[in-house]
Amino acid sequence: MIRPRPGHRPRLRTGAVTPNGSPISFDGPFGSYKVGGLGCEYGKAGPTGYVSPAVAVRAGLPLHAL
Repeated sequence: MIRPRPGHRPRLRTGAVTPNGSPISFDGPFGSYKVGGLGCEYGKAGPTGYVSPAVAVRAGLPLHAL
């Protein structure tokens, strides 16, 4: 169990915390945001309201590989 230091818990804004990079299954339910306020979704659409899409391009990587 992860126990944040006192004073850090109010700043934690997440729907899921995975220690040491444990994989998240998008087939399972995802939800709740600060006192369970925003609800829950199932599948890949669940976390989309909580993330900001970004594109990362690695120099020298052919575009068809993306």
